[in-house]
Amino acid sequence: MSALPLIAVVGLTFEEAIIAAPGIVVVRGGDGSRLDAALEAALANGARGLISFGIAGGLAPHAPCGTVAVATEVVHGEERYTCDPDWTLALLKKLPDALDGVFAGVSAPVTTPEAKAALHQATGAITVDMESHKVARAAAKHGLPFAALRAISDPAERALPPSALVGMTPEGQTNAGAVMRSLARRPQDLPGLIRAGLDVKTATAALLRSRESLGPLLGLLLD
Repeated sequence: MSALPLIAVVGLTFEEAIIAAPGIVVVRGGDGSRLDAALEAALANGARGLISFGIAGGLAPHAPCGTVAVATEVVHGEERYTCDPDWTLALLKKLPDALDGVFAGVSAPVTTPEAKAALHQATGAITVDMESHKVARAAAKHGLPFAALRAISDPAERALPPSALVGMTPEGQTNAGAVMRSLARRPQDLPGLIRAGLDVKTATAALLRSRESLGPLLGLLLD
């Protein structure tokens, strides 16, 4: 078996805690501004494959909160990346209830049902996140297998209130103080913020179940 690690890219601290394990190097993207450089630094030591892992926004109307999705392709503007077919098939075999399809990559959160519907119509994507396209691009550059697995936290019909977005730091951590200050200015955000918190809890439970099913190297076939 290759001694090279698997590189897993996440956006948030709690996602890192779920996926971290021996043989896996975790790169946290946070707001994405430093992800490209962090990925290149991790790849300098070699890798056997890259996977994008965590929660995502839902774009497909038939994908409720907590749906686990496995990418077949990742699209970002005019860019289109095909996921490693063997690895993708292995993930789907281990997660028979998972939804497979296109993932959309974006540089800023997609927060309203209208914007999600437009992105779904334009791309055919079932989920959206801010890391997968960067991971796919790096994998293509270095000739490495790539996969993506996400659990839907905010489904297509759900809007994310502004107070939910200010709570994320560039490092992918939660800033409770920023959330409280935002709520003081926008108390109307409270119901949506509570709903978003419950949705993240549901998606996190789905990620944990998936992680337990995938084994040490997340379905990546051994040499």
